[in-house]
Amino acid sequence: MHQFSELVYRSTAFSLGTLEEIESKVIEELQTSGGSTTLVKTLQMIQLQKTIIAIGIFSLFESILQEDLSCKNGFEEAKKIIYQSGNTELKNRFEDFIYAINTLKH
Repeated sequence: MHQFSELVYRSTAFSLGTLEEIESKVIEELQTSGGSTTLVKTLQMIQLQKTIIAIGIFSLFESILQEDLSCKNGFEEAKKIIYQSGNTELKNRFEDFIYAINTLKH
């Protein structure tokens, strides 16, 4: 079996690539159709699908952290480890991702 991180990367790249292709085609069609409801709903669906992918990948990442770090809150434990390493920039970027995903979820 391939390394999990590689499978996640490939899967995500495939899904997002496919969504980008469809999005480009829909936008092109919208420019000539005058704002078809079906096309607008398709763009909304694409945005929703991207959100679902982002939340799902991040949630999966948290479950891996919980298992690997033997804890209940993988993100909090990871933040502690990053903080202890003295890498403030990484800690801040990690927190930004957590806030962004929480915003998408709510």
